[in-house]
Amino acid sequence: MKYGGIQPGVQKRSTNMKLSSRSILLLLGGIALVVVVGYKIVVSDSSKDTRRLNIPLVRIEKPLRSTVLFTLKFNGDVVAGQQALIYSKVTGNLERTFVNLGTSVRKDQLLATIDSTELYQTSLQMRATFENTNATFRRTKGLFERSLVSRQDLDNAEAAMKVAKANYELARTRLGYARITAPFSGVVTKRFLDQGAVVTVNNTNLYMLMHIDNVRIAISVLEKDVNKVKV
Repeated sequence: MKYGGIQPGVQKRSTNMKLSSRSILLLLGGIALVVVVGYKIVVSDSSKDTRRLNIPLVRIEKPLRSTVLFTLKFNGDVVAGQQALIYSKVTGNLERTFVNLGTSVRKDQLLATIDSTELYQTSLQMRATFENTNATFRRTKGLFERSLVSRQDLDNAEAAMKVAKANYELARTRLGYARITAPFSGVVTKRFLDQGAVVTVNNTNLYMLMHIDNVRIAISVLEKDVNKVKV
């Protein structure tokens, strides 16, 4: 026998489908709720950590009196307390050297000699000229005392004698320059020429002499830091 309307089997299936859909919705809602609650908890904890980190740490100290020290660092050069370039004052061949690099010398010690043959001959000539003019001056002076020559002749003889004397002393001085000596005690730190080399007047360096018992440190200090530098 057939009945009109909805069949019982179909109605039951539809009811089951509605129940399963409702269950899925409830499950999704529960998951969403759990996610929201978890997110709020995480955000709340991170904000608490941030607030905790932002809180400054304060420590109370008693005031103290102390000296503030400024340390300045510079690069500098260590130089000898006294140093000099030794050169020749006469022209000639470097006849002999007596010291080498690293030799300790004392003041006025002989360092080298220049060939003095020509200088010696010049000195002999100037000496002869001086002795001649000096003898002439003495004779003229004797004649003047006896009124046999004029005052002008005496003055001329005296002037010639003085010029000859000056030339002779200059020749002797130049002969002495052929001996190169140390101007002060120290150490030979450089030797520029070897024996036999030709040297010229005031233009050829022979040695570098340094007195290193006392040294100096040369540094460059900024103007703003000058008042902070003490001995």
